[in-house]
Amino acid sequence: MGSNAAPETPLGAPIKLTQSADHLEFSYNIVTDTYSQEPAKGFVSATFECENIKRVEENDWKFVYLCRKDGAKEGNVSLFLLL
Repeated sequence: MGSNAAPETPLGAPIKLTQSADHLEFSYNIVTDTYSQEPAKGFVSATFECENIKRVEENDWKFVYLCRKDGAKEGNVSLFLLL
């Protein structure tokens, strides 16, 4: 992706973190497709940039996972954290 190209997905909402004395923490539950903080629903909803990555549900195998899109050699996920 060139520096002048638009992101593949729109800018997601920032993840609002609560900071303790020595660390920051948030989590993503791939099964329920939710984050522990806002925006709570949807993997892509919190991504600043998501290139060649998709969330896949394999109902017959009861698997959920993130993977590169078909034919992609690389994938990138960037998050925007609001401190």
